[in-house]
Amino acid sequence: MVSPTGWSGSISDITERKVLDPLTQTLNTSAFLDKLDMYIQARKSKQLTSFAVVLISIDRYKLISDSYGHHFCDHMAVEVTNRVTSVLQPQSTLARVANDKLAFVIENPAPINEVLLWLNEEVLKTMMVPLLAGEKKLHISFSASLVFDTHLYRYSHDILRDAEIALAGLIQQDGDRVRVFKPTQQVSLKDRVELEEAIHHAIEHDEFELYYQPKIDAYGTIQGAEALVRWRNQDNQFVSPADFIPIAEQSGLIIGLGKLLFRQLCCFLAKCNDAGLTIQIAFNLSGKQFLDPRLCDFMFSTMDEWNISSQHIELEITESTILHDVESAVLILKEFQDRGITISIDDFGTGYSSLAYLKRLPIEKLKIDKSFVDDLPHSKDDVAIATAIINMAHALNLKVVAEGVENSDQFTFLTQLGVEMYQGFLFYKPMPEAAFLSVLDEQSKGNINEAGT
Repeated sequence: MVSPTGWSGSISDITERKVLDPLTQTLNTSAFLDKLDMYIQARKSKQLTSFAVVLISIDRYKLISDSYGHHFCDHMAVEVTNRVTSVLQPQSTLARVANDKLAFVIENPAPINEVLLWLNEEVLKTMMVPLLAGEKKLHISFSASLVFDTHLYRYSHDILRDAEIALAGLIQQDGDRVRVFKPTQQVSLKDRVELEEAIHHAIEHDEFELYYQPKIDAYGTIQGAEALVRWRNQDNQFVSPADFIPIAEQSGLIIGLGKLLFRQLCCFLAKCNDAGLTIQIAFNLSGKQFLDPRLCDFMFSTMDEWNISSQHIELEITESTILHDVESAVLILKEFQDRGITISIDDFGTGYSSLAYLKRLPIEKLKIDKSFVDDLPHSKDDVAIATAIINMAHALNLKVVAEGVENSDQFTFLTQLGVEMYQGFLFYKPMPEAAFLSVLDEQSKGNINEAGT
């Protein structure tokens, strides 16, 4: 990445105007925009061939701040800045453009594929070293966006805006944490903002409701259920959870949505108690919900308010959520376990599936991901994976739940392996509260001998 010549003096003038971020001693947002304007002019006057802009965001910054305080976040910002600086060339322009964001310029960048490889392998991986929070290690993750075709821009604030757009639309996936801005993303951002506002409205007006999908044992008896969120919007149309859950998670609305749904769950369990029906319901926790420092107090106080016994609550947490910070996860899960709440690992097999962390967690159940059930028993690979997971779980005295069971061949195979509980369309589809109460009532009267009959 070649450095321009003949105009660096004008850029250095910026730092003489007391426009450094006081914490990190990098440029602040105003100075960074000024410098981007200079880059635009330098490219127009052909003093510079091209440049690209990178925006890096600290994931879960607000949750970290709420959990560990502003002093730790200040320490984190300085440490992250030092790590980025260590991999940049001396002439690179680095700025702190928000509490949780850094930006820098790449002068005369290499081809885009090489830049993306460099960002993933050299920059982001260098930043992944855990920080110490007291005596604990805290693993920080990052996301980044890249505005590569800057020759299209006349104003600096448009570049930074589009970097933010790309960052906002980034879907977090392991090994893919950088997104390149494309003009079509401006439209998708508008859709995202509108959906986010619709979620706000839906939470305020109780448009969300819980459906329940039963879990049965090998004899077809309902032993529990999973609570699943459904949203019928103002147009009386169902919105797919695949569309609104990621937006709720990224925006932080998942915290309010989770509280709304947990209150609904406790209300439903109170109705079960009044009807003399005993059932354990699994409630899913997203990453942001799980790391919310007020989660435990909220859930316990809500259960007390509705007089719900902890034996009626099961929490399902994905592997990826736990792996963000195993040390913290163990403490949080232990607090729930101490209160008698059952803990289950959801989507098992899609993450690292490591015994190193699994044996440390206070869990009672593993849920085999649907992707490993779909092709049973005809796929040799899935047979091997499912068999290994079930044997490992039983060796650790854990119960196994198989989800996505849709045909009798799958059910027969999994039964032979000793799976304790099953969930899927072969037995029951998710159903609204009233329908599920009716099914439970029929079972309590002995009118249901087999699943779904």
